Amino acid sequence: MERLQRIRQNPEILPVLKQFYRTNPAQFIIDWGMTTDPRNIDYGLPVTIPFLLFPKQEEWIHWIMERWGNRENGITEKSREMGLSWTAVGLACSLCLFNKEMVIGFGSRKEEYVDSTGDPKALFWKARKFVETLPVEFRGSWE
Repeated sequence: MERLQRIRQNPEILPVLKQFYRTNPAQFIIDWGMTTDPRNIDYGLPVTIPFLLFPKQEEWIHWIMERWGNRENGITEKSREMGLSWTAVGLACSLCLFNKEMVIGFGSRKEEYVDSTGDPKALFWKARKFVETLPVEFRGSWE
């Protein structure tokens, strides 16, 4: 990772990057995020892969950020296979990493879809995976 080597050789740029990512979480996800697709194993591909946002996912993040910035409510109808769970988790983790004392909650129609430690379908499993796969420079106090 050439970018990571540059950061490690010039650690003084890290605060500037963190300040940028604070208001640009979509770019943080694109630059450093990882996601998983268990179906990849059927094709001999890695299950954990770079989180390259689809245009609609990036658009959704900007829409959420706009709602937040304007203190407006918003609702999203979730469809299957569009990566919204991973996108929401990536956004939440990114915001919490770069905004001190930020709290974001998740809900689902079933409790096990929110937090079931060993279940990749659970939102908190996705959050743990997202943070664990970040370079240590961006993990905050997460261990």
